[in-house]
Order: sequence, then structure tokens, then C-alpha cells
Amino acid sequence: MVVSHEGGYCAATLTADSGQPYAAGLVHVSPLRGVPRVIKYNGKTSVEYAPQPGYVGHDSFIVQLIERGQPGYTTLNVSVTVQ
Repeated sequence: MVVSHEGGYCAATLTADSGQPYAAGLVHVSPLRGVPRVIKYNGKTSVEYAPQPGYVGHDSFIVQLIERGQPGYTTLNVSVTVQ
């Protein structure tokens, strides 16, 4: 993901292999310089990130996504460049 340091945010929309949204999402490892969110809306799952005001550089976090009716979870490693 690439995002502006001037109050921007970025998002990635995801669907499970079944084509359905994930049943749940959890930020397993938090970023150091921003705020992540995992939300479900309109039949999709979205992973969002907003950097701290004025921060420029690299950040990362890990999200675990659970698919309804499936054992375990999917791990998503998110790398962010704030420009």
C-alpha cells in the first residue's frame, strides 16, 4: 500500500476463496506509525490504514482473516509506504 502523509488513508478490499467476505478479521501485529482497521461492508472485507499525521516512511502490520465454515485463518502481511 502507498499512502500520503497529508491526512490520507489507503485500503485493500478482499474476498475469501468462496467469493464471500471473511467472517472476521483481527489485527494480529499492530503498525508502529498508524492505525489499521478491518471492516466488513457490502459483502466485502476491507483492510484500511491511516498513518500518524506528518509521518513519512515504512510501516507494516499483520492481519488474520477467518473464513466462515473453514478451520484456521488466512494471514495477510501488509507493508505500507507513507510518502
